[in-house]
Amino acid sequence: MQLHQRFRKLGSTLIYASFHKIIIATKKPTMERAIAYSNYILGTVREKPLFQYLEVSSWDSVCV
Repeated sequence: MQLHQRFRKLGSTLIYASFHKIIIATKKPTMERAIAYSNYILGTVREKPLFQYLEVSSWDSVCV
């Protein structure tokens, strides 16, 4: 729940979350901006002690 609130506070929409996958929606117009924004969000979320060990290993797919 705290992760969901953090994503919302940073301006993204959490579409799906499980222990293995997180899918978020951004309103960025290009793929490059969406990826950069996602990296920013993850970096900001990791600053919180609760989420400092959150790891993203790969991008399975990205839809435009």
